[in-house]
Amino acid sequence: MNGPRGKCPADRFYSFVLPSLISTMDKTPRTKRHIPCSPVFCVILVGIMQIARGADINLPHVGYEPVETRALLNLLESMLAEAESAFGPSAHPIRSVWIVRSVPRKHPARLSRAEILDWQAWASRMMKTAIYARLAAAHGEDIASLARGESISAAGELAIVEALNEIICDPDWLRSHCRDEVELLPRKKPFWKWRDHERDNREALNRLFAPFLAPIAKPTREGRGMACCELFDAAAGRYIIYLRAAEDDPEFLLEFAHEVAHLIDPGFYDWCVEGVNMLFARRMAEKYGFSWEPWRKRFEYGDDRDAYAVALQMMAEVERAVGAEGIRIMLRHQRTWNNGTMKAVDLDAWLAALPPSAAGEARNAFARHGSRLLKTKRAKDNFFALPMGMRK
Repeated sequence: MNGPRGKCPADRFYSFVLPSLISTMDKTPRTKRHIPCSPVFCVILVGIMQIARGADINLPHVGYEPVETRALLNLLESMLAEAESAFGPSAHPIRSVWIVRSVPRKHPARLSRAEILDWQAWASRMMKTAIYARLAAAHGEDIASLARGESISAAGELAIVEALNEIICDPDWLRSHCRDEVELLPRKKPFWKWRDHERDNREALNRLFAPFLAPIAKPTREGRGMACCELFDAAAGRYIIYLRAAEDDPEFLLEFAHEVAHLIDPGFYDWCVEGVNMLFARRMAEKYGFSWEPWRKRFEYGDDRDAYAVALQMMAEVERAVGAEGIRIMLRHQRTWNNGTMKAVDLDAWLAALPPSAAGEARNAFARHGSRLLKTKRAKDNFFALPMGMRK
């Protein structure tokens, strides 16, 4: 599922304020006094806007609220195995998945797993500091594995991050144990500014472990409320799952299961894939004991205005017609759209690969629901085209 992507405040400034300023400048008489000042003003303004966008544009996701728990990471591992069994192996290696909720971050000074940029290099340096003795008591095996250049589980990474956040939240521990290793406090602040010991401690850790920790992220409101799966770094096998629902929302695990299915290939923007992934969420709810009821009411009996409801109903009939093996081979038949930037299911090639009787029943399902889907408000968010012979 893809939620609306908004613009950050800096982008809105660029879009609306800057053109008006330029037009105003154009109407100003070009005296000797104005000519040299205009370029300088623009350079300064652009610099200010780049600061407003955030210090680290290469890690945009760390401005969102992390929602990872060990239970959720274990569930991710189990669900991903189910998805690969149902749909085949992932299009790209999956080595790391970060899970965030698309709301601004509450505690930006605290670490998330994504902000340790090189776990092995960080561990090698950390073992030479006083922090090692504190972490080794509970996480010695994982620390030793990292120091040997080996990877550890996502749950192991999260446990280490939680231990580091305990240090960040402690106003005195770094000051008393690492005084000789790092300058703890930043430049002296004016007396009227409130001291933030979490930020001070995080900045101290960043100086101690540079360049292996990311800078403190600025909480972002761009894309607030979206739910999607993003392939962040194909070479490194890093993915991000964005969720709209809060952890205590009945839809949280349903959204999560749906996005886990998208990990198989996030490049698909296709209504058939959306419908199949919602059916996957229903199976995961049945298997792992969370409720399907919120989406049953919303989508199984949804009206013609909701594209996700129509896609679910359509693909439920198609799945009954072609069976699990028919769905499994669906993603192998691909086409592109949006100038080649997005993938979609090639329905004609897929139906041709199915047994004639199953393909005929699937065509009937597409005939019943396809025109309804194309009339929905969000039909153009993803690709769908009726099979050959049904198009007007």
